[in-house]
Amino acid sequence: MRFTIIGSGFIMPRHAESINFVGGEIVDIINTAHGDNIWKEAVKNPEVDCVVILTPNDLHFSIALEALQNNKIVLCEKPLVLNSQDAAVLSRYKNIFTTLQLRHHRRKKI
Repeated sequence: MRFTIIGSGFIMPRHAESINFVGGEIVDIINTAHGDNIWKEAVKNPEVDCVVILTPNDLHFSIALEALQNNKIVLCEKPLVLNSQDAAVLSRYKNIFTTLQLRHHRRKKI
């Protein structure tokens, strides 16, 4: 399976490691250094099967919807959306999944 990762923040290496572990191929890693809307072209790439969304929360819905409309599998960091209207729209699609990479993250003692 071929992946495009959108967002290159602190959690991106963990996703890249997981993709490599399962034998996936990372086609591209997109971030704002490429331009604010470069993701719009990336989700149309016919060589990509899955789009991994690691952007700020307010961008999740628009990127996910565009990727789904381009027949991609979508894996999105939590939260998937910020409101119930957007959740209703995305619920029409079968190939969308959310993840929480930090569920086993050790908390610092206060």
